[in-house]
Parts: sequence; C-alpha cells; structure tokens
Amino acid sequence: MTKPFLLEERHGARAEAAVDDCAAAPCTACGACDYDVVTTRVYREEDYVKAPAPPLRPLASLIRTHLRIRYSKLGKAAALSHLETMSVLLRAMRRTQLPLAFSQGFHPKPKVGFGPALPVGLESTAEYLDLELVGEAEAEAVQRALAAQMPGGFEIGEVERLARNAPGLVESIAEQHFRVRFPEGFDLAPLRAGLARFAGVEPMGVTRDRGLERAHGKRKAQRERTTALDVKSLVTALAEEPSGQLRLSIRVGGGQATVRPSEVLAARLGPDGPLPVGIRLMKERVSFAPAESGSAPSVAGLDFAASGTSAASMATEAQKGNEAG
Repeated sequence: MTKPFLLEERHGARAEAAVDDCAAAPCTACGACDYDVVTTRVYREEDYVKAPAPPLRPLASLIRTHLRIRYSKLGKAAALSHLETMSVLLRAMRRTQLPLAFSQGFHPKPKVGFGPALPVGLESTAEYLDLELVGEAEAEAVQRALAAQMPGGFEIGEVERLARNAPGLVESIAEQHFRVRFPEGFDLAPLRAGLARFAGVEPMGVTRDRGLERAHGKRKAQRERTTALDVKSLVTALAEEPSGQLRLSIRVGGGQATVRPSEVLAARLGPDGPLPVGIRLMKERVSFAPAESGSAPSVAGLDFAASGTSAASMATEAQKGNEAG
C-alpha cells in the first residue's frame, strides 16, 4: 500500500470517518490490487447468467377424497405415545407419496385427523384416523399403499370413504370397548367384589391428580390440580365372561373428560391400590355416534351383557356368598 493512502486512512480513523467497501464503491487506489492477479471484483455483472423462471405449478384438483382408516397398534408399538404415533403414521404417508391435502397459511399441515389418545401401554385393534386426499382415490389402493409402509406393530385395517360434510372423528366416537385379560392364577375375588359394589346404589368416582399449577403473579404459591370423574356415568358396561376375562365399555365425547380403563380397574380391584402387574388391556372396538338423534350408536362393539355375566348378577351372587358365610 502507498504511504499517502495510509496517511489518509490515519486521518479518517481519528475523525471516525466511515470507510466504504471497495468491492462495491469506487477504487481508493490503496495499491493492494494489481488488477491482473489481485482484484476487488471477482465477478462482474456480465458474468451473471439469469436463472430461468421456475415452471408454473399445476393447479391442484378441486376434487377431494375423504377417508376413514382403521389401524392396529400392537406389541412394542403400545409403548409409543400419541404424538409419537402421529409421527409414525405421517411418515408412512409421506413414503407412500399419497396426494395429501394441506392447510393454507405460513405453516401448511396435512389434513389428517386423529382419534382420542390411547394411553401408553395399551394395545388396540380399533384406532382410527381421517385423511383428506387431493383428487380421486380408491380406498383399496390407499389401504394397500399404507400397509406396505407401516413399521412393526402397526397394521392397516379397513378404509372407507366419508362424505365431505361428515362430522370429525373425535365428535363421532361415542364409546370405546376394552377387553381385560388377567394372568394365570390371578385372584378374581377382589374384582367380583368390586363389580358388586359397582352394581350398588353408592356413587363411585375417580380423582385424578393433574400435578401443580402455578398461579398468575410472582408472590402467589402453586396449587394442586385435581379432576373428579363420576365412574358410573362414564362406564356403560362392565361384565365378566365365562373365560374369566373382563369386558369394559366407556363413554367418550361430549367435550368432557373421560375415565381411563386402568382407573376403572384400579378402583374395582382395590380402594386405593395400584393396578396389579400382569393385567393386559386391549381396546377392541369403538361405537360411533348415531347420524340421527334418538337412534342407537352404530354397531362397532359387542353386547357385553349377552356374552358374559353382568354386574347386577354378580352382585346377587356375591350377596348370596356373604349370607352363606
């Protein structure tokens, strides 16, 4: 660099003057560039080639296909949470390259509706999701494509078309039906006594601890959150089968909290004790809400009272046993 340039830069530094970038501003003749090997401008305007315009995106079809898909969650897949299950299913849909319909806005999301969350650890053969696709799609083709991409523990069941104005999945489910299998040698006496109490007139409830809630304000202390649920108003069927298994039906929907099957069993097997080890719960069927008011729910479950021993009959048997003792 030349001495006059350095002196000029020294005076400019003392005066706190701004220094323009010579790559964009006129040359300051500092002497660093020889304009043969070293130059401030590596690329010139004529070197830039304008990129071609991207092709126009074809207009999406206005036709939409609405599907309801039943899937199973068995084995090790029962250890997945609801959010993890959603991630597994959405990834499988992307692998199939199905023409998913997306929402609008800055963060488009696939239009997929999932059913109520299944408690972690429960297996199920009656999980559902609603799916919206762009264009016409055959239910059988979608079933085959998804079945080929599902990981272990997940199985795709039937796929049926829905009307465009059909109610959402969460609003449609009215009841969930479970089967309870007990380990070999399990003592069913506490269960039968619990069923007898359930058939009585005394109210039965479950209190669920929801942890601590921090109140607004820095000086206010935390307070406990609890939810009280009426078991008798939520459990629509509870019966033992001749094989020793238990069938349980729980009402869901209506925008209200519902009781978990593990909570019902814990309340029936003991007043405050936890659920014994070895009991296996399986969600088998669901009942959908009727399309018209006043009609019964669609047949998606089983008649528990017809296939097993009802709670009322078990209460009578328990009372006879107490009198005989």
